[in-house]
Amino acid sequence: MENFQTTYNSNTTSANEALKSLGSLFTTERTKLQDIQTGLKSDHESFQVTISSQLSQLKDELVKESTLKDSLALKTEEAKLLSTKLEALEKQVKDLLSERAVMRSCITDVTGLLSNIIETRDSMITITMRKHLQENLKPVFAMLHRLEGVSDQSLNRK
Repeated sequence: MENFQTTYNSNTTSANEALKSLGSLFTTERTKLQDIQTGLKSDHESFQVTISSQLSQLKDELVKESTLKDSLALKTEEAKLLSTKLEALEKQVKDLLSERAVMRSCITDVTGLLSNIIETRDSMITITMRKHLQENLKPVFAMLHRLEGVSDQSLNRK
């Protein structure tokens, strides 16, 4: 029985030492795991702060982009409106140039006809009548001169 007691004591001592060793190993591992957990919590909080900061930046940039987009849309509409107005004005200028060409042609015709009347060598029109026509047509020639640039010198020469 002594042998049994010795074996029992030896086994108990070995078991106690193994338990102490396992206890200290578990304590060490628990400490390491707690350190890792604390590090992970810290990293997680830092990561959350970084993500929140980046989300805030993205929101700010999105607001700026939206504002720029709205501004660009407004300017595009203004450009389209100005383009439409420009096209209308160009059409008006073209129409006015056409009217001007017609007016010049008519003024040239009227000037020629009036000059022919004044220069007529008809014996029926006397010198007095010719002078009377010249005096009355001077304002007409002056007006034609302003409209088309017809020289009223032609009236004075004749």
